[in-house]
Amino acid sequence: MEDLKHHILALETALTAPDTRRSSAWLKSVLAPDFREFGRSGRVYDFADVVDALVSETASSDVSIQDFEVARVSDMIVLATYRSSRKGGDGDPRVSLRSSLWRREEDGSWRMIFHQGTPAQTP
Repeated sequence: MEDLKHHILALETALTAPDTRRSSAWLKSVLAPDFREFGRSGRVYDFADVVDALVSETASSDVSIQDFEVARVSDMIVLATYRSSRKGGDGDPRVSLRSSLWRREEDGSWRMIFHQGTPAQTP
């Protein structure tokens, strides 16, 4: 399970990096076509919304991930939960609680099928 935790953490971390966030091909390889997101803003996004938004993103700030955990939901599904923080436009930290569902595909790769971000208090 520890290897799986490190693998999913690496995928989540890559999703915060500008180079991978702006790569349509990479996003399409890691986000499932049936992907949905409940954004930190309260807006609901689908696969096309997220890919379009991320490849055209111009703002970039360092995101840190803390308290990362993975729980197996089934043989094919894992739940990742963590706290993220990044600097907002005003320089203050924007802290979020995050959860993602990852599905193991027939080829053995893991693809995100759901993500949710919820505003959180700064610890």
